[in-house]
Amino acid sequence: MRRVLLVLAVLAIPAIGRAETAVSVGYNGVIFQSTQFSWQGSGIFRLFDQPEAGTQVWPVAGEETPVAVEVDGGYYHVDLPIPAEVLQGGDLFLEVELQDTAFGAGPLKPRMPFSWVPRAVVCKQADTVPGMDAILQRLEALEKGLRPCPSDMVPVGDFCVDKYESSIWARNNGQPVVCSALQAAVTEAIAAWGNQAGFEEWMYNPATNNPLCAGTEKIEMCDYRQYGSPPSCETDLECDDYSEDFPDSGNRIQVLYGCSIRGVMPSRSMTWFQAQQACTASGKHLITNSEWQASVAGTPDPGVNNGWHNARCNTAGDGPRSTGSIVVASEDDCVSAYGVQDAIGNLSEWVDLWGQAGFTWMETSSSSSDSHPWTVRFAEGKDSTRGINGQAKRDATGWNNGLPFAAIRGGYWADADGAGAFHLVSEEGPNSWRSGLGFRCGRAR
Repeated sequence: MRRVLLVLAVLAIPAIGRAETAVSVGYNGVIFQSTQFSWQGSGIFRLFDQPEAGTQVWPVAGEETPVAVEVDGGYYHVDLPIPAEVLQGGDLFLEVELQDTAFGAGPLKPRMPFSWVPRAVVCKQADTVPGMDAILQRLEALEKGLRPCPSDMVPVGDFCVDKYESSIWARNNGQPVVCSALQAAVTEAIAAWGNQAGFEEWMYNPATNNPLCAGTEKIEMCDYRQYGSPPSCETDLECDDYSEDFPDSGNRIQVLYGCSIRGVMPSRSMTWFQAQQACTASGKHLITNSEWQASVAGTPDPGVNNGWHNARCNTAGDGPRSTGSIVVASEDDCVSAYGVQDAIGNLSEWVDLWGQAGFTWMETSSSSSDSHPWTVRFAEGKDSTRGINGQAKRDATGWNNGLPFAAIRGGYWADADGAGAFHLVSEEGPNSWRSGLGFRCGRAR
């Protein structure tokens, strides 16, 4: 069996797109007969638009020029002057015919899929290349065998975490929601509608609330709608506008998607089950307690006397703020060492941790020592817990005997200095929901 394998096609890139401009494409091939094989001769190289038969697109049939080929250890390299317009076409397949009876009559089989990649980067100073940091992070991740994180997530060790508190979405045409496409639609809508009255209502459910979506020149945002945070909602019930097909139990008919989107109000008033399903639909999982604890590291705690007195976490407000409100990260911003925003305050967050509820529930207050069990080594003992009874650790309780708790982390906008990296609530069952409760997704790398 004789075969030629395309390894790489790159090099000199002179003004691609100009008619008749030839690109010198370096082609590396290997003959799988013997890695000890050496040979010198010539070959004919042709490009076709099909793996078999098809049309020869380069060079013109009958005008082929033999190219010198030197095989060393089974490998060889040739430079092929291919016109730029040929490279900009559709799929290409390379046919190689080595001119020696030792290789048999006619071209080698099969034709090989042919692709090429520009390899030249010109810059005056490396740190001025746009996106270079992201490129280096991706290369580092690939070296470690890790997948790069999506653009709406940040890397934390061997997993990814939503950068912003999640929001829940659907498309009006019933198609899946792709978070990156949704972010592009939101960014476009903010630019188009951001300075107009009724902007929040328009963004939340454009097809119903926005008169511009009734016209013929709709923008992409018109095809999306959000759930779980209607404009100006305050009570648990007002914020819970999920459809009957996306019930509290999570046994859904309708598929809704959890995305980390900048520039919107995060969704709330969902049960643990609904949060889990929204993450799952987007190819993620509800963040675990361990992942949450790792990703919050470095977030300035507004209740700790450690130099962060002006920390801008939303822990003493009258409601949540939209995602991406932190524009420029500084030591005072509510951003973790990994780039996770608003893990402390804004909305409390469901995490994937269930436990056994206790038989009693202890009412807590800021004056009760039992509500602040952490030692001074942990946020000066100011972060609060509820529903945990006992001396070493407290058993959680629900309002119904036998109901497990699902853990909630971080605190919400009214938890004051009780919110923080060690804030834990284990008094609510996974079927609970409230207007100050949201979620965040994770994903393995």
